[in-house]
Amino acid sequence: MQGIPKEMTSEELRKLQLLELDILKEVDRICRKNQIKYSICGGTLLGAVRHKGFIPWDDDIDVVMLREDYDRFFAVCKEELDAKYYAQSLETDRLYRWAYGRILLNGTSFVRCGQEHLKAQTGVFIDIIPCDTLSDHLFIRKVQRGLAFVMRKMLYAPVGKVRMKGTMKGFGFAFLSLFGRKIPEMLLKLICSLSSSQNTEYLEYYGLMTLREDAKLKIGKKAFRKKRKQLNRNSSLRERILYDYGVGAIKREWFSKTEDIWFEDFYAKTIADYDGWLTFEYGDYMELPPMESRVPQQTVSSFSFGDY
Repeated sequence: MQGIPKEMTSEELRKLQLLELDILKEVDRICRKNQIKYSICGGTLLGAVRHKGFIPWDDDIDVVMLREDYDRFFAVCKEELDAKYYAQSLETDRLYRWAYGRILLNGTSFVRCGQEHLKAQTGVFIDIIPCDTLSDHLFIRKVQRGLAFVMRKMLYAPVGKVRMKGTMKGFGFAFLSLFGRKIPEMLLKLICSLSSSQNTEYLEYYGLMTLREDAKLKIGKKAFRKKRKQLNRNSSLRERILYDYGVGAIKREWFSKTEDIWFEDFYAKTIADYDGWLTFEYGDYMELPPMESRVPQQTVSSFSFGDY
């Protein structure tokens, strides 16, 4: 049974943000010490540029790394991560269900709606998202995305069978949940190996990608295919990425250089061309959303900040 969403007070939201900020500082400390490249991303990067810290209503922090940096980061965490934190990933927690890692604050809990039955450790966390190579060949890209779609659904199945109980999708997720984690873990390795040695132009968050690019763009299949066929050298960078490489594609060159950016009360790391990245993701990113959209995005059924 799915839990009932619990609304945070403004004080609780700010407490959550500050605890996440401490986790980010620990990630930053380890990365700088070991020359591991990372960048804040998504709403976290948008907040740094537009608000010099958190977007006031944002309730999470996202960090992205290239796969080689991601693997090295979690290896280093075994020895150097402060004991009050826990490095959670498919490799460190056999009950964990996501294709990206997290750094959790021990002694806290944070349970999202529909995930109350999961047995993996919970806590206030920030996401550490790996970026993998996306093939320059259209056919291989389709194979990578197809396999990633299956991988994500299999990992999500224990949640999906509860959130969609009584529906056809719910029955499908219940079936997929019988296979455990070994198959999706093998699929992830296969996806990454398809072009892991290539210096390709684009990267992809396989743990977060979508198979239906047309649905993500909120247009029909025919319109999507027509737009893809019309691409040419005069098309904008945004159009070329969205309609040829996909919604989740990221230019590799964006990760060639990072720089410091002010976030709340310290300097975090960002890709140097954050304007290009944010423009690609949000368009006019300095424009505030309508009032009704200024709310936390996570639906949480229970949380505790412990002794913090």
